[in-house]
Amino acid sequence: MSVRIIPFDYQEIGREIRARRNKLGMTQRQLAAKIPCSLTYISRIENGAKPSLEVLVRIAHILDMSLDSIFCVQAEDDTEFTRVLRVVLHQSPEVRQIALNMLYACLHSPESSGNTYEPPEPPEPPEPPNLEDSSSIQSLLSDAPEDWQ
Repeated sequence: MSVRIIPFDYQEIGREIRARRNKLGMTQRQLAAKIPCSLTYISRIENGAKPSLEVLVRIAHILDMSLDSIFCVQAEDDTEFTRVLRVVLHQSPEVRQIALNMLYACLHSPESSGNTYEPPEPPEPPEPPNLEDSSSIQSLLSDAPEDWQ
């Protein structure tokens, strides 16, 4: 088995951390207090400084991020599936759960009974789901495993 080493882009890692922190409505000071470390250290990390592994693990835990999402931001050879998975992993636990339920429903729909996937022609953007109406989502997902509900 060959191992491909991908150099870390600490600028990109810092941007990912900042974006997630901002999405959660957390200040640098609040994040620093939870780690604990100095506000200056958080600022330096978000601006591309190389953080310690211990601090990265704590940041990932506090911001509900996987280490994969921090280190593997996006490679040139990412598949569409990998990109979708990365987007889902950056969401809140509630949105991640909805996305997993939707994927489960797609995998178990009558249209997916074959072993191949052919994209629709011509590709049109789907209508966004009505996330306000949880009953319609739940009715589609009635056969989802209990740990996905």
